Amino acid sequence: MRAALIWICTLFFVFTMGSATVGQRPVAAPTSPGPDHSGSHQSLKHLRQRGVAFAKDGEFVEASKLFDRGYRLSLEARNSEYTIRFLINLANTRFKLRHYRDAMRTYLEAEQRASALNNRELQAALLTNVSWLYTVMGAYPEAMRTIEKAIRLLPHPERSPFLPRMLAQKATLYSRVGQISNADVFLRRAFLEADNRGDVTAQIAMLDAFGRDLLEYGYLQRADSVLTEAFRLRRSTRRRVNDLCYRNLAMLRLAQHELKSAGILIHLAFQAARKYGNTAPLWSLYYVRGSIRQARGRPREALADYRESL
Repeated sequence: MRAALIWICTLFFVFTMGSATVGQRPVAAPTSPGPDHSGSHQSLKHLRQRGVAFAKDGEFVEASKLFDRGYRLSLEARNSEYTIRFLINLANTRFKLRHYRDAMRTYLEAEQRASALNNRELQAALLTNVSWLYTVMGAYPEAMRTIEKAIRLLPHPERSPFLPRMLAQKATLYSRVGQISNADVFLRRAFLEADNRGDVTAQIAMLDAFGRDLLEYGYLQRADSVLTEAFRLRRSTRRRVNDLCYRNLAMLRLAQHELKSAGILIHLAFQAARKYGNTAPLWSLYYVRGSIRQARGRPREALADYRESL
């Protein structure tokens, strides 16, 4: 189960309307149709900032409570902009807490409100999150139908900054059902669209995700090419090589039985996590290091790592 969970941390497509996650561009907030009193607007803004601060510190339960309160207050104030903002933040925290069905309901409510405002791009972005949630729950046909609907909703797909990640989600879905050739086609399309937009961060995320899927399905040579390119692209664009990148490469070297290299790479992953903060779930670093130590005949140390990963 732990090994399988490593693979669900891929291209989750989160929008926060004003505080996008790293490497993602915020969606323009819809205008509120009702009156906006500065006091209530400021109080909602402050409440949301407090929730975001908790979420950044990993305090998702407290963040969720604040976002839920903000959602209810914004409904009373008839503030459409903040209602949708709080819904998105609430769905994000529910996802982080692995309350997937609650997150699904919350994203769908936000999507319906975006539809009522005729904000098709925001609606499409939210449906992409829904597609990813279906993916996490293993409902691949529903995930594919949803992402295809999201792409159709884009008013100007050739200009949308979100199209590359939507195409990458299709690639992820094809890879999850073992259709690697189709996944490769959509990854190339997504990569080209990201290149056209100068979105190197999206390109790196795509390579990370697709490389892990290839590794999971045993396509080691192709995984080596893709994950090495993710590393090279970070270096060539002077981006930080983070713990996620090192962890992926360590997993690859472990699968290739290159245990010394795997050990060095997972050590670098821990160093990066300590220096810059972890990007990959911390338990996954311990799990991979435990697997490497077990393969190297060091069962006591492996067991200690496995315990840390629980």
